[in-house]
Amino acid sequence: MNTTSPARPRRPKSANGQLARAAQFLRERRTLGFSTTEAIDLGILRLANRICELRKSGWASSSKREPTECLRYFLVSEPTAAAPSSYAQRTSELQAKVLPLFAGASR
Repeated sequence: MNTTSPARPRRPKSANGQLARAAQFLRERRTLGFSTTEAIDLGILRLANRICELRKSGWASSSKREPTECLRYFLVSEPTAAAPSSYAQRTSELQAKVLPLFAGASR
């Protein structure tokens, strides 16, 4: 009997672009808000998921239900420190933090 765990679902590449667009529109429309129907028109198909990802990375937002039964999201605040923008940048930052910890280690 094979007891391997199921593979984690992969995040589609298009979600990264949608996340960047959602952040951009939240910044631009801070007080006006950004609704799910407006997001669909802009190619952001799962705005609630993108907002959740932004919240996990330090963005604060609020939401309000509109009479049309869709949600409108408002930006409250952005994260204090900007997240690394690329894999290479994140890797170099991690190496700068971790490699000095192993400098005295011998095999």
